Amino acid sequence: PSAGTYLFTVTIQNNNGTGVCTATATSSLSVSTALTPCTTVTGASISLSPTSPVVAGTTVNLTANKTDAGSPTAYTWAASPNTGFTSTTQNATLTNPSAGTYLFTVTIQNNNGTGVCTATATSSLSVSTALTPCTTVTGASISLSPTSPVVAGTTVNLTASKTDAGSPTAYTWAASPNAGFTSTTQNATLTNPSAGTYLFTVTIQNNNGTGVCTATATSSLSVSTALTPCTTVTGISISLSPVSPVVAGTTVNLTANKTDAGSPTAYTWAASPNTGFTSTTQNATLTNPSAGTYLFTVTIQNNNGTGVCTATATSSLSVSTALTPCTTVTGISISLSPTSPVVAGTTVNLTASKTDAGSPTAYTWAASPNAGFTSTTQNATLTNPSAGTYLFTVTIQNNNGTGVCTASATSSLSVSTALTPCQTLTGSLIDQTICAGTAPSAISVSTNATAANSVRFVYLTSHSNDAATIYASTNILATVTPLGGVATFTPTAANFPNTTTNTITYHTYAIFNPNPSDVSCRSFVHVHIYVNPVPSNVTANITPPTCAGATAQSNGLLRLSGFTNERYQYSSGATFNAATAIPASPTAIPGNSVLINNLTNTAQTYTVRIFTSNSSTCYIDRTVTLTPVVCNCPPPRCVPISITINN
Repeated sequence: PSAGTYLFTVTIQNNNGTGVCTATATSSLSVSTALTPCTTVTGASISLSPTSPVVAGTTVNLTANKTDAGSPTAYTWAASPNTGFTSTTQNATLTNPSAGTYLFTVTIQNNNGTGVCTATATSSLSVSTALTPCTTVTGASISLSPTSPVVAGTTVNLTASKTDAGSPTAYTWAASPNAGFTSTTQNATLTNPSAGTYLFTVTIQNNNGTGVCTATATSSLSVSTALTPCTTVTGISISLSPVSPVVAGTTVNLTANKTDAGSPTAYTWAASPNTGFTSTTQNATLTNPSAGTYLFTVTIQNNNGTGVCTATATSSLSVSTALTPCTTVTGISISLSPTSPVVAGTTVNLTASKTDAGSPTAYTWAASPNAGFTSTTQNATLTNPSAGTYLFTVTIQNNNGTGVCTASATSSLSVSTALTPCQTLTGSLIDQTICAGTAPSAISVSTNATAANSVRFVYLTSHSNDAATIYASTNILATVTPLGGVATFTPTAANFPNTTTNTITYHTYAIFNPNPSDVSCRSFVHVHIYVNPVPSNVTANITPPTCAGATAQSNGLLRLSGFTNERYQYSSGATFNAATAIPASPTAIPGNSVLINNLTNTAQTYTVRIFTSNSSTCYIDRTVTLTPVVCNCPPPRCVPISITINN
């Protein structure tokens, strides 16, 4: 045939009688000079909602799915038995089905070329007259291996989990974007993923009844073209409180620990047997455990890069129906050899001791910073320590019963790059209280420091006894060179400002400058400088007396404004006179702000002294003068009067 459109007609006649029985059919054919490719249909599938089985009469929605991008797309649905079911769109609906088994078929055709690209998918549905109960799906979750993130092209294995015992179980997986991903088993695999973010969904269905018991879980995966390094997880461990063994029903708190600084961090917990135990945070809780032995596992992942840095730790717990008494741990202590301080690189041996006779005994050591230090025996060793201060902790547990008998002891160790006599700062300083805008007295400290060391005066906004915190302060008041073994700082008012309405405390310290390299030699002297506010926000004013005709009344007012919790005194005159002040001592300002309410209409001056709420030495004076008012009668007016005389 040449290119074009052909219409074919056939007439069929049955000649098995003497009559004439005929019928006619037609069909068209499109002939092209060449066919352009269409997109192959891939990943054809059917999803049902609700899923099989269902009770008779339930409306079931069907959706045809495919993973390719070919468009437009044609859909042709069929069902056996049919019962009037048909659709030519992506979605179809089965209404009011009778009991039985239905087989659905959808043919998907991509029409984006002149060729024919089709694929067919099938799905079955069981319809019952009544549904028997199935087991509720609980604890649905998805685990990925390796966990997110991964580099593009990495195969990722997914596992669906649940905590209930319903069986058999059906699994339906989906992903967005799909990328050819599908599975109907507990496990699924994503192969050769491109860079992007994938969202996985699994629907779990328990089929141990004719009802529908389902639950859905989701999980995301980040895929990068290249992974940047993340921090290796180190020093991973699990701590239990209370420690093993415990009595049945006891709540046990678990904490995952690590010594590296990688952050943020993801935690994945598991237990065997599970009993509903799960957590994705640093802490996990086991509630109401039955008697038995539990094995806990935590996987810690550092997410501060796009690589995968993980490590796993395990810990076991023994749960008994009843605990027998154990021996109380007494007299616990730690001894160090050599004792503190030591020079950097020195091996230090530690021994845990106790005075009770309980046996056997378990030991758990820890250190901060850790530096790879660990031990579960009576003795522990710190090798090649760097300069710094170490805090060691040992927990001793007597295991001669099924109860829990523990006690802990701590000990510190100072490690220096070299041990030399410490230079010192000394002084018995007296705390000072001043008003804002004034300077405190000079601050002097004694020192045996050489001329190479000056003394720096700094302050903190809160009290600290930690030398590292104090020496790190950037609030520098002054740096002075000692003279004759004494360093003196003479402050100005600007060193200790206060523009608030509350007292500010400056925690002032004398420290060495530069900081001693031996951290154990960082002495300091502390003094408080309390700066009370000045009530500059409070003002005074006079309201003159009022007039009654030509007569001034004695009702002028002396009042304050802008106050909160300040106090006051006042006296006559342009300067404050404490000897004649009213009241005799600083008193809270009245709530209505009025100090005098009967001022006469004469020229008079008052000075009000306003004090802060907590100090009689921090004040401000306000002077005000009453200017008399002139009271005049109104001008005369003619008022008409009407007089009526009655006979």
